[in-house]
Amino acid sequence: MMMFMLIAEDARKDSKDLLNEMNASRKKEAAQREAIAQMKKQADSLKKRLQTAYKKELLPFTIQLSEKQDKLKQISATEKETAN
Repeated sequence: MMMFMLIAEDARKDSKDLLNEMNASRKKEAAQREAIAQMKKQADSLKKRLQTAYKKELLPFTIQLSEKQDKLKQISATEKETAN
């Protein structure tokens, strides 16, 4: 009889240990998911900041290019008129 009690107590301890390990694993996975979500937020934020900075840097060059293209169109239009 004593042997069965020891076996049953050992089985309870084993199941408690197993449950504790499973809970620890769940907590670890939840923490990892949270960390991944936070990293994705940071990456998205950095991406937006880079895009904004890139656009701000390109804006003056884009305006200059647009002005030069307009001048070229005017020149080519006047050349066509003089050719006719």
